[in-house]
Amino acid sequence: MPLTDIIRKALIQGFEHGGAELATEDSEMQVVGRILSSQLQTVDRGGVDSLQLTIRTNVALQGRGRTIWETTLFARGTVPMDEGIVPALNAAMDRMIRELVSDDYFLIEIQ
Repeated sequence: MPLTDIIRKALIQGFEHGGAELATEDSEMQVVGRILSSQLQTVDRGGVDSLQLTIRTNVALQGRGRTIWETTLFARGTVPMDEGIVPALNAAMDRMIRELVSDDYFLIEIQ
């Protein structure tokens, strides 16, 4: 599954978990975004070889013919190498969702 689809799915799940009611594409507001960068590297964490996945994503809330709110979300997941990429991706997505739903300006605009 492409990284863009994984991020989209994570955002949808994050909104739904928070009790948001998602509308169709014909709604007044839409959350749009694009991946700015992604990097997977091996790092040493306390003597343990680890995978570190870093993703930067531009996210915007658009409505009424304009961009209402916009930010760059930073996501990083680091796990021991023997755990594989999936836990690193999950950790990165968790951080990205927490960062988005804790943004007061974003929350004000969607209410």
